[in-house]
Amino acid sequence: NDARIESYNKDPIKELVANAERKRDIKQQTPEWSQKEEILEYYRNRPEGYHVDHILPLHGKEVSGLHVIENLQYLPALENLAKGNR
Repeated sequence: NDARIESYNKDPIKELVANAERKRDIKQQTPEWSQKEEILEYYRNRPEGYHVDHILPLHGKEVSGLHVIENLQYLPALENLAKGNR
């Protein structure tokens, strides 16, 4: 897992592609009725060293979650990067 994190940090193109894909997934998985202001506030209040994680991945293999407040959690950054799309 540390090797995966190291390669991600060293390859700016890989990071740009991952960010573009993440933005696309968020847009596709955000329903009209989503609490957008609550979600923004959740991101703003993220503790230092943590990521905002989707409990059910937005683009899972068997099930995909929505970009809604109920599907978000704070997760330590290294733990989130290590878990991938599981």
